[in-house]
Amino acid sequence: MTRIFLSTAIAVSALLYSSAQFTAQAQARPSTKNFTCEGARQFIRQRGAVVMNHKSPRLYRRFVDNRNQCFDRTDRLERFFVPTRSGQCALRICSQRFKIFD
Repeated sequence: MTRIFLSTAIAVSALLYSSAQFTAQAQARPSTKNFTCEGARQFIRQRGAVVMNHKSPRLYRRFVDNRNQCFDRTDRLERFFVPTRSGQCALRICSQRFKIFD
């Protein structure tokens, strides 16, 4: 009985540890502050689209290389200024076009 309880406790502990590790890795986002402006642009260009922190760990955006990375074909590209190691940098984000009249 004790052996079953102990093995169950070890299995549950291992499961909780691995899920905590996965959650920590899944939430880790690169920060624009760790890149130069050109480095951030190249990082986004290589991946097509990247979710990155900017200004603080709780502020993040999805930056894109081109309009093909936008979710909606009616989206337009907009410049979004972020802090980088080399100063302010204009990166691209997808922005919805507002339809006033149908």
